Amino acid sequence: MMASPFALTAPALVERGYSPLPIAPWGEHDWNPKGKEPGRLEVGRDGEPEWYRLKNWQVFGDRQAHLKIIEHWSRWPDAGVGLACGFGGFVAVDVDDDSLIDPIFAVLPPHTVAKRGRKGVTAFYRAAEPLPSKNYRTTEKRGLLDFLSGGKQTVLPPTVHPDIGRPYEWTTERTLLDTPLSDLPEITSAHVAAMEDVLSAYGWDAPERQPRGATVERPARGETAQDLLWHDDVNTVALANLHAWVPALGLPKTRPNGVGYRAVAPWRGSGSGRSEARRQPNLSFHPTGIQDFGTMETFTPIKVVAKAQRIPYPAAAAWLRQKLGLPEERLILLRSTKSGSLSPTYPDRAFPLADATSALRGALDDFEAQMKAWRIYRNQARLKSPLIHQKSPVWGVKIDAGQVISSRPECCRVDQARLAPGLCGPAYRPRKGYSTRPEEPRHQGAGLSGPRTGRP
Repeated sequence: MMASPFALTAPALVERGYSPLPIAPWGEHDWNPKGKEPGRLEVGRDGEPEWYRLKNWQVFGDRQAHLKIIEHWSRWPDAGVGLACGFGGFVAVDVDDDSLIDPIFAVLPPHTVAKRGRKGVTAFYRAAEPLPSKNYRTTEKRGLLDFLSGGKQTVLPPTVHPDIGRPYEWTTERTLLDTPLSDLPEITSAHVAAMEDVLSAYGWDAPERQPRGATVERPARGETAQDLLWHDDVNTVALANLHAWVPALGLPKTRPNGVGYRAVAPWRGSGSGRSEARRQPNLSFHPTGIQDFGTMETFTPIKVVAKAQRIPYPAAAAWLRQKLGLPEERLILLRSTKSGSLSPTYPDRAFPLADATSALRGALDDFEAQMKAWRIYRNQARLKSPLIHQKSPVWGVKIDAGQVISSRPECCRVDQARLAPGLCGPAYRPRKGYSTRPEEPRHQGAGLSGPRTGRP
Protein backbone atom coordinates (compact mmCIF):
# COMPACT_ATOMS: atom_id res chain seq x y z
CA MET A 1 0.00 0.00 0.00
CA MET A 2 1.38 3.42 -0.98
CA ALA A 3 2.19 5.75 1.88
CA SER A 4 -0.17 8.68 2.36
CA PRO A 5 0.91 12.30 1.79
CA PHE A 6 0.86 12.72 5.57
CA ALA A 7 3.15 9.75 6.15
CA LEU A 8 5.57 11.03 3.50
CA THR A 9 5.92 14.55 4.90
CA ALA A 10 4.92 14.74 8.59
CA PRO A 11 8.19 13.49 10.15
CA ALA A 12 10.24 16.06 8.22
CA LEU A 13 7.80 18.85 9.07
CA VAL A 14 8.00 18.04 12.77
CA GLU A 15 11.77 18.08 12.60
CA ARG A 16 11.69 21.52 10.93
CA GLY A 17 9.58 22.93 13.77
CA TYR A 18 6.06 22.79 12.30
CA SER A 19 2.86 21.22 13.66
CA PRO A 20 1.37 18.88 11.00
CA LEU A 21 -2.27 17.76 10.85
CA PRO A 22 -3.95 14.88 8.97
CA ILE A 23 -6.23 16.16 6.19
CA ALA A 24 -9.18 13.94 5.33
CA PRO A 25 -9.85 13.24 1.65
CA TRP A 26 -13.15 14.21 0.10
CA GLY A 27 -16.07 12.06 1.29
CA GLU A 28 -19.44 11.39 -0.32
CA HIS A 29 -21.46 11.67 2.90
CA ASP A 30 -22.67 14.90 4.46
CA TRP A 31 -20.77 14.26 7.68
CA ASN A 32 -17.48 13.73 5.81
CA PRO A 33 -14.86 16.46 5.47
CA LYS A 34 -14.59 17.90 1.99
CA GLY A 35 -10.90 17.48 1.32
CA LYS A 36 -9.56 20.60 3.04
CA GLU A 37 -10.24 19.88 6.71
CA PRO A 38 -8.38 17.97 9.42
CA GLY A 39 -9.96 14.55 9.82
CA ARG A 40 -9.81 11.21 11.62
CA LEU A 41 -10.35 7.69 10.28
CA GLU A 42 -12.83 5.50 12.18
CA VAL A 43 -15.20 2.60 11.59
CA GLY A 44 -18.28 4.02 9.90
CA ARG A 45 -21.96 3.22 10.16
CA ASP A 46 -21.68 0.38 7.67
CA GLY A 47 -18.68 -1.17 9.43
CA GLU A 48 -16.20 0.17 6.87
CA PRO A 49 -13.45 2.76 7.49
CA GLU A 50 -14.91 6.25 7.28
CA TRP A 51 -13.42 9.73 7.57
CA TYR A 52 -14.84 12.18 10.10
CA ARG A 53 -13.91 15.71 11.08
CA LEU A 54 -11.10 15.96 13.64
CA LYS A 55 -12.50 17.78 16.66
CA ASN A 56 -10.47 20.32 18.62
CA TRP A 57 -7.57 20.20 16.19
CA GLN A 58 -6.87 23.85 17.10
CA VAL A 59 -4.92 22.66 20.17
CA PHE A 60 -2.09 21.73 17.82
CA GLY A 61 -1.63 25.42 17.11
CA ASP A 62 -0.27 25.62 20.66
CA ARG A 63 1.78 22.43 20.68
CA GLN A 64 3.01 19.74 18.35
CA ALA A 65 1.34 16.36 18.39
CA HIS A 66 3.31 13.64 20.17
CA LEU A 67 5.44 11.47 17.92
CA LYS A 68 3.27 8.45 18.78
CA ILE A 69 0.24 10.35 17.51
CA ILE A 70 2.13 11.29 14.34
CA GLU A 71 2.93 7.61 13.81
CA HIS A 72 -0.73 6.69 14.32
CA TRP A 73 -1.93 9.31 11.85
CA SER A 74 0.66 8.11 9.35
CA ARG A 75 -1.09 4.70 9.18
CA TRP A 76 -4.29 6.24 7.81
CA PRO A 77 -4.48 5.65 4.04
CA ASP A 78 -4.98 8.67 1.77
CA ALA A 79 -4.46 11.12 4.64
CA GLY A 80 -3.39 14.51 3.34
CA VAL A 81 -1.12 16.87 5.23
CA GLY A 82 -1.72 20.34 6.60
CA LEU A 83 -0.09 22.66 9.12
CA ALA A 84 -1.62 24.29 12.18
CA CYS A 85 -1.02 28.02 11.89
CA GLY A 86 0.10 30.02 14.90
CA PHE A 87 2.50 27.40 16.23
CA GLY A 88 5.89 29.01 16.65
CA GLY A 89 4.58 32.13 14.89
CA PHE A 90 3.89 30.25 11.64
CA VAL A 91 1.46 32.24 9.44
CA ALA A 92 0.30 32.06 5.83
CA VAL A 93 -0.79 34.75 3.38
CA ASP A 94 -3.33 33.10 1.08
CA VAL A 95 -4.07 35.31 -1.94
CA ASP A 96 -7.27 34.19 -3.70
CA ASP A 97 -7.29 36.72 -6.54
CA ASP A 98 -4.54 36.25 -9.13
CA SER A 99 -4.56 39.97 -9.91
CA LEU A 100 -3.54 40.69 -6.30
CA ILE A 101 -0.42 38.51 -6.24
CA ASP A 102 2.07 41.10 -7.47
CA PRO A 103 0.66 44.13 -5.56
CA ILE A 104 0.43 42.21 -2.27
CA PHE A 105 3.88 40.66 -2.33
CA ALA A 106 5.39 43.97 -3.39
CA VAL A 107 4.71 45.33 0.12
CA LEU A 108 5.58 42.13 2.02
CA PRO A 109 9.01 40.66 2.73
CA PRO A 110 10.27 38.41 -0.07
CA HIS A 111 8.96 34.91 0.59
CA THR A 112 11.12 31.83 0.26
CA VAL A 113 8.38 29.18 0.30
CA ALA A 114 4.94 29.24 -1.35
CA LYS A 115 2.38 26.77 -2.71
CA ARG A 116 -0.59 26.81 -5.08
CA GLY A 117 -3.90 24.97 -5.31
CA ARG A 118 -6.66 25.72 -7.79
CA LYS A 119 -5.94 29.47 -7.93
CA GLY A 120 -3.89 32.20 -6.31
CA VAL A 121 -0.86 31.48 -4.16
CA THR A 122 -0.09 30.97 -0.47
CA ALA A 123 3.20 32.28 0.94
CA PHE A 124 4.56 31.37 4.38
CA TYR A 125 6.04 33.68 7.02
CA ARG A 126 6.94 33.79 10.69
CA ALA A 127 5.12 36.44 12.76
CA ALA A 128 7.43 38.70 14.75
CA GLU A 129 4.53 39.72 17.02
CA PRO A 130 0.99 38.52 17.78
CA LEU A 131 -1.02 38.83 14.56
CA PRO A 132 -4.63 37.56 14.44
CA SER A 133 -6.21 35.63 11.60
CA LYS A 134 -8.34 37.70 9.25
CA ASN A 135 -10.46 37.19 6.15
CA TYR A 136 -10.44 40.01 3.60
CA ARG A 137 -13.43 40.29 1.26
CA THR A 138 -15.03 42.98 -0.87
CA THR A 139 -18.36 44.55 0.02
CA GLU A 140 -19.88 42.04 -2.44
CA LYS A 141 -18.40 39.21 -0.33
CA ARG A 142 -15.82 38.30 -2.98
CA GLY A 143 -12.75 36.74 -1.42
CA LEU A 144 -9.49 38.65 -1.74
CA LEU A 145 -7.05 37.27 0.81
CA ASP A 146 -6.89 35.15 3.95
CA PHE A 147 -4.32 35.88 6.63
CA LEU A 148 -3.98 32.54 8.44
CA SER A 149 -2.66 32.61 11.99
CA GLY A 150 -3.84 31.08 15.29
CA GLY A 151 -6.93 28.87 14.97
CA LYS A 152 -6.44 28.28 11.23
CA GLN A 153 -4.68 25.64 9.13
CA THR A 154 -3.36 25.34 5.59
CA VAL A 155 -3.14 22.29 3.31
CA LEU A 156 0.25 21.36 1.82
CA PRO A 157 1.53 19.36 -1.16
CA PRO A 158 1.32 16.51 -2.09
CA THR A 159 -2.28 16.46 -0.78
CA VAL A 160 -4.80 16.12 -3.60
CA HIS A 161 -6.93 19.23 -4.12
CA PRO A 162 -10.62 18.18 -4.04
CA ASP A 163 -11.70 20.63 -6.76
CA ILE A 164 -9.09 19.90 -9.42
CA GLY A 165 -8.28 16.28 -8.60
CA ARG A 166 -4.52 16.79 -8.58
CA PRO A 167 -2.05 17.59 -5.79
CA TYR A 168 -1.18 21.02 -4.48
CA GLU A 169 2.21 22.13 -5.78
CA TRP A 170 5.14 24.17 -4.51
CA THR A 171 5.77 27.34 -6.52
CA THR A 172 9.22 28.00 -5.05
CA GLU A 173 12.50 26.15 -5.25
CA ARG A 174 12.51 25.62 -1.50
CA THR A 175 9.72 23.86 0.40
CA LEU A 176 8.72 23.62 4.03
CA LEU A 177 10.24 20.14 4.06
CA ASP A 178 13.73 21.63 3.81
CA THR A 179 13.12 25.06 5.41
CA PRO A 180 13.10 25.34 9.21
CA LEU A 181 10.44 27.55 10.72
CA SER A 182 13.12 29.86 12.08
CA ASP A 183 14.35 30.54 8.52
CA LEU A 184 11.04 31.87 7.24
CA PRO A 185 10.95 35.65 6.67
CA GLU A 186 9.41 37.68 9.48
CA ILE A 187 6.18 39.59 9.05
CA THR A 188 5.07 42.43 11.33
CA SER A 189 1.99 44.52 11.95
CA ALA A 190 3.52 47.22 9.74
CA HIS A 191 3.57 44.75 6.84
CA VAL A 192 -0.05 43.83 7.53
CA ALA A 193 -1.01 47.51 7.51
CA ALA A 194 0.70 48.00 4.14
CA MET A 195 -1.07 44.91 2.84
CA GLU A 196 -4.43 46.31 3.95
CA ASP A 197 -3.71 49.55 2.10
CA VAL A 198 -3.35 47.52 -1.09
CA LEU A 199 -6.52 45.55 -0.36
CA SER A 200 -8.45 48.79 0.13
CA ALA A 201 -7.65 49.74 -3.46
CA TYR A 202 -9.12 46.41 -4.61
CA GLY A 203 -12.47 46.71 -2.86
CA TRP A 204 -11.82 45.82 0.75
CA ASP A 205 -13.60 48.18 3.12
CA ALA A 206 -11.92 48.42 6.51
CA PRO A 207 -14.41 48.14 9.38
CA GLU A 208 -15.10 51.32 11.29
CA ARG A 209 -14.45 49.78 14.68
CA GLN A 210 -10.90 50.05 15.91
CA PRO A 211 -8.81 46.89 16.11
CA ARG A 212 -8.34 45.36 19.52
CA GLY A 213 -5.95 47.45 21.59
CA ALA A 214 -5.93 50.38 19.16
CA THR A 215 -7.66 52.69 21.61
CA VAL A 216 -5.12 52.03 24.35
CA GLU A 217 -2.56 54.81 24.41
CA ARG A 218 0.97 53.56 24.93
CA PRO A 219 3.80 55.86 25.95
CA ALA A 220 5.81 56.92 22.93
CA ARG A 221 9.12 55.20 22.25
CA GLY A 222 12.14 57.13 23.40
CA GLU A 223 10.50 58.53 26.50
CA THR A 224 12.45 57.86 29.63
CA ALA A 225 11.08 56.45 32.83
CA GLN A 226 11.43 59.89 34.45
CA ASP A 227 9.02 61.30 31.87
CA LEU A 228 6.45 58.65 32.76
CA LEU A 229 6.31 59.06 36.51
CA TRP A 230 2.77 60.32 36.14
CA HIS A 231 1.69 56.86 35.02
CA ASP A 232 1.07 54.43 37.86
CA ASP A 233 1.00 51.35 35.65
CA VAL A 234 4.38 49.65 35.93
CA ASN A 235 3.50 47.27 33.09
CA THR A 236 2.87 50.14 30.67
CA VAL A 237 6.14 51.84 31.56
CA ALA A 238 7.98 48.53 31.16
CA LEU A 239 6.54 47.91 27.69
CA ALA A 240 7.69 51.37 26.60
CA ASN A 241 11.24 50.71 27.86
CA LEU A 242 12.03 47.10 26.96
CA HIS A 243 15.76 47.81 26.63
CA ALA A 244 15.92 48.79 30.31
CA TRP A 245 14.98 45.38 31.67
CA VAL A 246 14.60 42.59 29.08
CA PRO A 247 18.37 41.93 28.64
CA ALA A 248 18.74 41.90 32.43
CA LEU A 249 16.40 38.91 32.67
CA GLY A 250 19.16 36.69 31.30
CA LEU A 251 16.80 34.54 29.23
CA PRO A 252 18.43 32.03 26.84
CA LYS A 253 19.04 33.25 23.29
CA THR A 254 17.94 36.81 24.05
CA ARG A 255 18.46 38.94 20.95
CA PRO A 256 17.12 42.22 19.55
CA ASN A 257 14.24 41.80 17.14
CA GLY A 258 13.08 44.99 15.44
CA VAL A 259 11.73 47.28 18.15
CA GLY A 260 11.71 44.46 20.69
CA TYR A 261 13.43 41.23 21.66
CA ARG A 262 13.12 37.48 21.16
CA ALA A 263 14.16 34.83 23.68
CA VAL A 264 13.53 31.27 24.84
CA ALA A 265 10.96 30.73 27.61
CA PRO A 266 12.93 28.52 30.03
CA TRP A 267 10.04 27.97 32.47
CA ARG A 268 8.31 25.54 30.09
CA GLY A 269 9.52 22.47 28.28
CA SER A 270 9.85 22.14 24.54
CA GLY A 271 6.77 20.79 22.77
CA SER A 272 9.02 18.76 20.46
CA GLY A 273 11.34 17.54 23.22
CA ARG A 274 14.31 19.65 22.13
CA SER A 275 17.02 20.73 24.49
CA GLU A 276 17.21 24.38 25.51
CA ALA A 277 20.18 24.93 23.21
CA ARG A 278 18.17 23.78 20.18
CA ARG A 279 14.93 25.56 21.01
CA GLN A 280 13.62 28.47 18.98
CA PRO A 281 13.35 31.95 20.59
CA ASN A 282 9.55 31.98 20.52
CA LEU A 283 9.11 34.44 23.41
CA SER A 284 8.45 37.83 21.80
CA PHE A 285 8.86 41.16 23.61
CA HIS A 286 7.22 44.05 21.77
CA PRO A 287 5.91 47.47 22.86
CA THR A 288 2.40 46.22 22.08
CA GLY A 289 2.70 43.13 24.26
CA ILE A 290 4.57 39.98 25.23
CA GLN A 291 3.65 36.58 23.78
CA ASP A 292 5.10 33.08 23.66
CA PHE A 293 4.50 31.89 20.10
CA GLY A 294 5.21 28.33 21.20
CA THR A 295 2.09 28.23 23.37
CA MET A 296 0.38 31.47 22.23
CA GLU A 297 0.27 32.51 25.90
CA THR A 298 0.44 36.25 26.59
CA PHE A 299 2.21 37.91 29.51
CA THR A 300 2.47 41.21 31.31
CA PRO A 301 5.99 42.41 32.15
CA ILE A 302 5.42 41.67 35.85
CA LYS A 303 4.24 38.14 35.05
CA VAL A 304 7.16 37.34 32.76
CA VAL A 305 9.64 38.66 35.35
CA ALA A 306 7.98 36.51 38.03
CA LYS A 307 8.32 33.42 35.84
CA ALA A 308 11.86 34.16 34.69
CA GLN A 309 13.18 35.04 38.16
CA ARG A 310 10.92 32.55 39.99
CA ILE A 311 9.81 35.19 42.45
CA PRO A 312 6.38 36.36 43.67
CA TYR A 313 4.51 39.07 41.78
CA PRO A 314 5.18 41.83 44.36
CA ALA A 315 8.91 41.09 44.17
CA ALA A 316 8.71 41.08 40.36
CA ALA A 317 7.04 44.51 40.38
CA ALA A 318 9.73 45.83 42.72
CA TRP A 319 12.44 44.40 40.43
CA LEU A 320 10.88 46.18 37.45
CA ARG A 321 10.61 49.49 39.31
CA GLN A 322 14.29 49.25 40.22
CA LYS A 323 15.31 48.54 36.60
CA LEU A 324 13.09 51.31 35.26
CA GLY A 325 14.18 53.84 37.87
CA LEU A 326 10.67 54.24 39.25
CA PRO A 327 10.16 55.22 42.89
CA GLU A 328 8.78 52.82 45.43
CA GLU A 329 5.03 52.58 45.69
CA ARG A 330 3.45 55.18 47.92
CA LEU A 331 1.73 53.80 50.99
CA ILE A 332 -1.54 55.40 52.12
CA LEU A 333 -1.56 55.40 55.95
CA LEU A 334 -5.05 55.30 57.39
CA ARG A 335 -3.81 55.29 61.00
CA SER A 336 -0.93 57.25 62.47
CA THR A 337 0.86 56.00 65.57
CA LYS A 338 2.21 59.51 66.23
CA SER A 339 -0.85 61.69 65.92
CA GLY A 340 -3.43 59.14 66.95
CA SER A 341 -6.41 57.89 64.99
CA LEU A 342 -7.58 59.86 62.00
CA SER A 343 -11.15 61.09 62.03
CA PRO A 344 -13.26 59.07 59.62
CA THR A 345 -14.91 60.93 56.75
CA TYR A 346 -18.03 58.76 56.99
CA PRO A 347 -20.44 57.86 59.86
CA ASP A 348 -19.19 55.05 62.05
CA ARG A 349 -21.95 52.45 61.92
CA ALA A 350 -20.04 49.68 63.66
CA PHE A 351 -21.93 47.34 66.01
CA PRO A 352 -20.72 44.80 68.55
CA LEU A 353 -20.48 41.34 67.06
CA ALA A 354 -23.09 39.90 69.47
CA ASP A 355 -25.62 42.63 68.59
CA ALA A 356 -24.99 42.22 64.88
CA THR A 357 -25.40 38.44 65.17
CA SER A 358 -28.66 38.82 67.09
CA ALA A 359 -30.05 41.33 64.59
CA LEU A 360 -29.09 39.10 61.69
CA ARG A 361 -30.72 36.06 63.27
CA GLY A 362 -33.91 38.04 63.90
CA ALA A 363 -34.04 39.17 60.30
CA LEU A 364 -33.45 35.63 59.09
CA ASP A 365 -36.15 34.26 61.41
CA ASP A 366 -38.65 36.80 60.07
CA PHE A 367 -37.70 35.91 56.54
CA GLU A 368 -38.04 32.19 57.23
CA ALA A 369 -41.49 32.71 58.85
CA GLN A 370 -42.67 34.72 55.85
CA MET A 371 -41.38 32.08 53.47
CA LYS A 372 -43.13 29.34 55.48
CA ALA A 373 -46.43 31.24 55.41
CA TRP A 374 -46.06 31.79 51.69
CA ARG A 375 -45.44 28.07 51.10
CA ILE A 376 -48.57 27.17 53.09
CA TYR A 377 -50.63 29.64 51.07
CA ARG A 378 -49.18 28.34 47.82
CA ASN A 379 -49.84 24.71 48.74
CA GLN A 380 -53.42 25.47 49.75
CA ALA A 381 -54.01 27.14 46.43
CA ARG A 382 -52.71 24.06 44.66
CA LEU A 383 -54.76 21.52 46.70
CA LYS A 384 -57.34 19.52 44.74
CA SER A 385 -60.98 19.25 45.81
CA PRO A 386 -61.53 16.78 48.69
CA LEU A 387 -61.91 13.14 47.80
CA ILE A 388 -65.00 12.74 50.12
CA HIS A 389 -67.79 15.15 49.29
CA GLN A 390 -70.23 16.27 51.97
CA LYS A 391 -73.74 14.80 51.63
CA SER A 392 -77.12 15.37 53.20
CA PRO A 393 -77.50 14.17 56.81
CA VAL A 394 -78.65 10.62 57.52
CA TRP A 395 -82.42 10.26 57.58
CA GLY A 396 -84.83 7.48 58.54
CA VAL A 397 -88.18 6.39 57.15
CA LYS A 398 -91.05 4.85 59.13
CA ILE A 399 -93.78 3.24 57.10
CA ASP A 400 -96.97 2.43 59.02
CA ALA A 401 -100.50 2.41 57.64
CA GLY A 402 -99.56 4.51 54.67
CA GLN A 403 -97.67 7.18 56.58
CA VAL A 404 -94.11 8.25 55.93
CA ILE A 405 -92.13 9.74 58.77
CA SER A 406 -88.78 11.31 58.02
CA SER A 407 -86.23 13.28 59.88
CA ARG A 408 -86.26 15.68 56.96
CA PRO A 409 -89.44 17.79 57.05
CA GLU A 410 -89.45 18.44 53.34
CA CYS A 411 -89.68 14.71 52.73
CA CYS A 412 -92.68 14.06 55.04
CA ARG A 413 -95.38 14.85 52.48
CA VAL A 414 -96.07 11.89 50.27
CA ASP A 415 -98.73 11.87 47.60
CA GLN A 416 -101.39 9.61 49.19
CA ALA A 417 -102.87 8.97 45.78
CA ARG A 418 -99.90 6.85 44.98
CA LEU A 419 -100.61 4.51 47.95
CA ALA A 420 -102.77 1.55 46.97
CA PRO A 421 -105.63 0.71 49.40
CA GLY A 422 -104.82 -2.00 51.89
CA LEU A 423 -101.12 -1.81 51.17
CA CYS A 424 -98.34 -0.37 53.09
CA GLY A 425 -97.57 1.98 50.27
CA PRO A 426 -94.41 2.21 48.28
CA ALA A 427 -91.38 0.60 49.81
CA TYR A 428 -88.41 2.91 50.34
CA ARG A 429 -85.05 1.34 49.83
CA PRO A 430 -82.01 3.24 51.00
CA ARG A 431 -79.59 4.20 48.19
CA LYS A 432 -76.11 5.51 48.12
CA GLY A 433 -75.91 9.24 48.43
CA TYR A 434 -78.99 9.40 50.74
CA SER A 435 -81.45 9.81 47.90
CA THR A 436 -85.15 10.46 48.80
CA ARG A 437 -86.56 9.37 45.44
CA PRO A 438 -89.21 6.61 45.88
CA GLU A 439 -88.89 3.44 43.87
CA GLU A 440 -91.51 1.01 42.62
CA PRO A 441 -92.91 -1.28 45.33
CA ARG A 442 -90.74 -4.29 45.84
CA HIS A 443 -93.40 -6.27 47.80
CA GLN A 444 -97.17 -6.04 47.87
CA GLY A 445 -99.17 -7.74 50.62
CA ALA A 446 -100.04 -7.26 54.24
CA GLY A 447 -98.90 -4.07 55.87
CA LEU A 448 -95.61 -4.02 57.59
CA SER A 449 -95.76 -4.32 61.31
CA GLY A 450 -93.64 -1.80 63.05
CA PRO A 451 -91.47 0.92 61.68
CA ARG A 452 -88.59 0.47 59.22
CA THR A 453 -85.65 2.68 59.40
CA GLY A 454 -83.29 3.06 56.48
CA ARG A 455 -79.65 4.15 56.61
CA PRO A 456 -77.17 4.16 53.84
